[in-house]
Amino acid sequence: ADGWAFVGWPEARDYMLRKQPASPTWDADWCRLLAERAAWLKAKDIDFVFGVVPESYTIYNEYLPRHMDRTDIPSLQDRILAAVKDDPAVAMLDFRPALFEAKRTGADLIYQKLDGHWQDNGAYIAYAQLMRALAETNPALAPLPLDAFTVSKVRGPG
Repeated sequence: ADGWAFVGWPEARDYMLRKQPASPTWDADWCRLLAERAAWLKAKDIDFVFGVVPESYTIYNEYLPRHMDRTDIPSLQDRILAAVKDDPAVAMLDFRPALFEAKRTGADLIYQKLDGHWQDNGAYIAYAQLMRALAETNPALAPLPLDAFTVSKVRGPG
């Protein structure tokens, strides 16, 4: 709708409709994997922050085709967040609130209409959130302001 095209890989409909993963241990498996990675990195004195970049249809779900029913079933990202929320070793970022806020208050699109890639402003929002999280343990990693970057548009294949 309104000129939007959403990713069309075979599993896309299952993701959009929030069908449950086949494995009954999916949530626990993710939690264990992230905890193991966090512990391995901590042993090497490396900060670990995990985030899932939401798909364009998450931020712009009002443009999904009508046959794509909205559901109250938790998304896979919601399930990962819930699985690790009580584990202090795993720092988990949820980019969605900041992206929804930018969508609500900004004139620019966060994602491109014809593919699943985000625009420069969407990338900056996630970058700044990630750097703020890393700066909690290393203040030198505070995000640079947007005007510190030079954005250039290039045309290329694809």
